[in-house]
Amino acid sequence: MYSFTDCFGQSFPRNDGKIVASLRGTKQSLYLLNNTNFFIVHGGFDFKKPNPFKDFSSMIQLYIDDDNYDTSILKGKKLIHGHKVNELQYIQNKVNEKSQVIPLDNGCAYIKKHKIYDTSKTGNLCCLDLESFQLYLQLNIDII
Repeated sequence: MYSFTDCFGQSFPRNDGKIVASLRGTKQSLYLLNNTNFFIVHGGFDFKKPNPFKDFSSMIQLYIDDDNYDTSILKGKKLIHGHKVNELQYIQNKVNEKSQVIPLDNGCAYIKKHKIYDTSKTGNLCCLDLESFQLYLQLNIDII
């Protein structure tokens, strides 16, 4: 396992007392974690772009369709992403299948009635252990 410091550098308090991180590495490390087996990105990759691994706006904003994603460009790595809210059962199925593309956004902020999401199937913060593929869930305990 890697600590926050191993991945992102050191953390330090701001003037207002909040903790911020000092990121090391290139601009890409702000948007993408890339190791031997995984790409971990907030949004996704736009493979229509000439160099999708340099298209930082898509890494933040893109909503990807997990079931219609061209995985050949991933060269055997798994893609783990957020940004697009998925029902918990769908996420659990993708994790259990060890799918090539794994969504981890269960809409942790959506615990109250919502016009789009069925909040009986959202509201968890999801974390995936990349070695054991154990999915950890934390139901939103904040009042939002």
